[in-house]
Amino acid sequence: MNENVSASAPRDAVLLEHAVDRLGAQCETEWLKSRGLKNYTSQFLEHGYFMAPLPDDVAEKLKGYFAPENESPISPHAVRTDYHNARLDEGVAKQLNRLNTYYDTPSADVAAALEGYFDTIKDQVEEQMAHGWEITNVRAWAVKPNVDYGSNIWHADGFS
Repeated sequence: MNENVSASAPRDAVLLEHAVDRLGAQCETEWLKSRGLKNYTSQFLEHGYFMAPLPDDVAEKLKGYFAPENESPISPHAVRTDYHNARLDEGVAKQLNRLNTYYDTPSADVAAALEGYFDTIKDQVEEQMAHGWEITNVRAWAVKPNVDYGSNIWHADGFS
């Protein structure tokens, strides 16, 4: 067991998941109220996902990022110790690396392209989620065929 995780971690994780759900509901309620909206819906709220097109110029700038020289296996050190779900032990990291290919921090050009793109879709994302949002982390990986584990399944860590 990870020494950063107490014996009460499973119970605490469930409580935290409920707290995150409640906070999300409160944020959504306040967002709707501030805009005078009732019975609001969106693709994300109905189906749990939303897709925004990636312009060709942005896609072109991202191509080099997924080169073999940028591969960087995930490690337990990739998770901040103060993050509520900081339980990435060596075994989990090994399993994730077996099923995915992870990539290192992007170059300044790639980061600028991503920041510019996210800026163009920020209002759409907010409208889809029905509350404000902020990017706190960007991680890139390629999923190997037939993977049903880790970040490739529905999860409730507050950063899905």
